[in-house]
Formats: sequence, structure tokens, C-alpha cells
Amino acid sequence: MTDNFKFFKVNLEEFLAQKDYFYSQIPNAQNTDKKHIDFVFDYYLKALKYGGTVYVCQHNNELIACCIICYNKAENKNFLMNVSTNKNFQHSEHKIGTKMVKFAVDDFLKNHNEVTLWVDPTNIYAIKIYEKLGFCREKNYYPKTIEATNLKPHLIYTKTNKLQNDIEKIK
Repeated sequence: MTDNFKFFKVNLEEFLAQKDYFYSQIPNAQNTDKKHIDFVFDYYLKALKYGGTVYVCQHNNELIACCIICYNKAENKNFLMNVSTNKNFQHSEHKIGTKMVKFAVDDFLKNHNEVTLWVDPTNIYAIKIYEKLGFCREKNYYPKTIEATNLKPHLIYTKTNKLQNDIEKIK
């Protein structure tokens, strides 16, 4: 069986041109109600409008994974956010979530110095993936801006573009 996975980034114009497709295909791992799908779709749209980048993975023309990397002005950082994987591909031998994050971060770091993310300290599976991909834990962290209703502490992980940082030090 040939795996037909395609990873790419989507800009605002492409997202708007195919908004019905994206809306109907949002990988929704934990929740399938319309209210949540509306929230995720609007979140992606806002991220794109403010200069963020949406990364997606398709399998046989079905959207199976996506994530956002966008700048958070209050934190003064670029954040990897809202990594979503279709439940049929979670924890599978294909490692789609891992490949999605790796593709997005590698692409983003071509032009930026770092990417940061928040992770729930109980999400051991995600933490192992982020560490395997080169993210380093910074500290226990309370986000300055939090949209979730729970204000529990999160861990913050950052991956830097070491080559870019070395170039900046020389300048």
C-alpha cells in the first residue's frame, strides 16, 4: 500500500477560496459538535488574517491534520498552536501528528528564529513528541493571554533556528 500524504502550507487567499472544503474537513480529534468546529475554523481564519501560517496534511484529498504558527503580540513570540489530527490517524504507525509538527516547524524556521508552544503537563505523549523534535522545555508557565476557561499551569517548549541564531551573533 502506498501512503499518499501531502504536507503543505495554506495562505489566506487559498483558505478563503476553499473555505467550504476546510470547514467540512477540519480534523477534530476531541470534539465533533458544530460549535467547536466553528471555533476552530474562525481561529484559523483569524490567524491567517493576522499573518499566521496554516499547515495541513492531506491523504487521498482528505484533510487529516493541520496546525497554525502565528505571532502572539502579548507574549512577543511565534506559537505553534491548535495541532489537530483526524482521530483515524492519531497514534497510528503513520505518525501524522509528528510529521505535521515537524513539517510546519522546519518550514517556519527557514525564515524565523524560534517557535514556542504550550503543552498541558499531563499530555505526556505530546511532550515526548516535542522533545524528540528538538523542542526544549523552558519553565512552568502561566500564559499572559489564555483563551481557555481553565487557568492551570502549562509547560512551555521552544525550538530555535540554531543556524539563524549563530548568524545573528556574528552581525
